[in-house]
Amino acid sequence: MRTLKALPLLPLLLHAAGWTQITAPGDVRRTTSEKFIGQFEPSTTVGLPIFSSDRRHMAYVAQVGSKRFVVLDGKKEKSYDGIVAGSLVFSPDSRRVAYWAAVGQTRFVVVDGKEGKSYDGSPKGTRIVFDSANALHYIAFKMKAKAGNTSLDVFLVEETID
Repeated sequence: MRTLKALPLLPLLLHAAGWTQITAPGDVRRTTSEKFIGQFEPSTTVGLPIFSSDRRHMAYVAQVGSKRFVVLDGKKEKSYDGIVAGSLVFSPDSRRVAYWAAVGQTRFVVVDGKEGKSYDGSPKGTRIVFDSANALHYIAFKMKAKAGNTSLDVFLVEETID
């Protein structure tokens, strides 16, 4: 019986020990704020927009005709023959944006609007990963043809941005 008598004190003891009390759904208080960060045009958009970790920037891939481009904070970046779906990523400090782009059969990673070294592609499903605000890595490949056979040379590419 002692256990049942002490039960009403349990929330106070848990709070004192650093636990947070979960409230019933009717007791939830919610504060909402909003800040305009840009326009999103569904008619030209390919995929969903992404947001920077500091919540100040938005980017998405759009297409007009056969050309694709990134829209960063409402501003159109350079157009390419293709931009790899799902490759768009912000750096941890939210200052940089990177993605895979293509011109013809050439593929390269674009960081802050600057095109990197060209490759034949990247294995499906791999990502560009920022290690820090100024360093990133990704997997890329170059095709080799020997005596009628095609093989891939696979590279772990690490870049530092000054």
